[in-house]
Amino acid sequence: TRQQRGWGLTRKRPNACSSASWLAVGACGKLALRRSSTSSALGLLDTAGFRGVDKTLSDVGKVRACRVAVRQGFLSFAPLDSPLFAPKSMNDSNDKYGNLLFLVRSHSFSLILFTAGFAWTVMYIRSVMASTDTADLSQPTEMLFAGLALMISGVLAMPAVLDRVPQKAYRILLGVGAVGAAYFFMAATNSVLDEEQFQMDRARINATTIQRLTDIRDAELAYREVKGEFTNSFDTLLAFINEPLVPLNFSIGSFHDTLPEAQSYEEGFVIKRSNVPGIAAKLGWTEQALMDSITSDAVSYKVRDTLYTSFFAENFADEKRVDKKLPLVNLDSLTFSPTSGERFSIDTTYVEQSGLRVSAIKGQDPTLFGRPNVKKVTLKFGSLVEAHTDGNWRQ
Repeated sequence: TRQQRGWGLTRKRPNACSSASWLAVGACGKLALRRSSTSSALGLLDTAGFRGVDKTLSDVGKVRACRVAVRQGFLSFAPLDSPLFAPKSMNDSNDKYGNLLFLVRSHSFSLILFTAGFAWTVMYIRSVMASTDTADLSQPTEMLFAGLALMISGVLAMPAVLDRVPQKAYRILLGVGAVGAAYFFMAATNSVLDEEQFQMDRARINATTIQRLTDIRDAELAYREVKGEFTNSFDTLLAFINEPLVPLNFSIGSFHDTLPEAQSYEEGFVIKRSNVPGIAAKLGWTEQALMDSITSDAVSYKVRDTLYTSFFAENFADEKRVDKKLPLVNLDSLTFSPTSGERFSIDTTYVEQSGLRVSAIKGQDPTLFGRPNVKKVTLKFGSLVEAHTDGNWRQ
């Protein structure tokens, strides 16, 4: 043994970093902290504390092992917030940045799940608050359950929660989450498919309903031109459609400077359609030959007449509908709703317009078509308070 200068301790010869050496060097480090600053203590350990050890031990590896052990023991006496541990290089900053990045990555999945669930839940709550008995509840109930499930999953996926959940409970939660995810996936898929099918059905039914109401409105306008008012009886309207009561201007041939219109009337060259066969016989022509000559202005005769035809022949005949690229008309089903088979309602009245008393009409499909919790608006045209025949389908 030998006396260490200034330390006041007696050490035995170390034997491969024996327990006595551990206690002696550890005590030296503790005493050095009391006598001087932290840096001075580390200097004493590196000089005086290991001077004898380096001389007595021949195995360099054992000496290094003792030094590491002594320093670890010394660090146990130094607080973590001491200047010894203050960052002195970019490596310490990189370590802090790495720890922060690891923290963000470990919670990113939980944050995504929770944010998505919260957004879905808020959207559903806003939809419910904005809805009434007749307004559109646009979001399905499954959306609320899916939002809550995502929020719960986000909380359970946090590392702090996973570390405290037993393995058995974690497996149960995993199974419940898998079943719930499959259910909500199927519910959302069916909801989308049902919506697509509903939109297709509504477009098809609305197209048929709109076309029937449009045809009824056109027939009513023609009826008013002849009778001076609308009718609220479908039987009367259907009878009018088939009768030859619609006036049709019939005009063939044009006037020119050599034979103006007034002179043509005076000289008897303006005839009616019923006079064509007699004049053709006097000239020794056929009726069709005279009509062709009048059309090409090859003769002085002109045809000006008013013929009467039926509304059906001019508007609902198959060739007319094909030319207009419209569906064919069946008078037996024209006045009935394609959804329920109920007959359309039709009402008439008189309203004041620009100081005049005019006839007004409103035709409507009485059948409500739509989904539960969705506002249902029936198709209609006209109004009983204003003199117009516009439809609520913007045509």
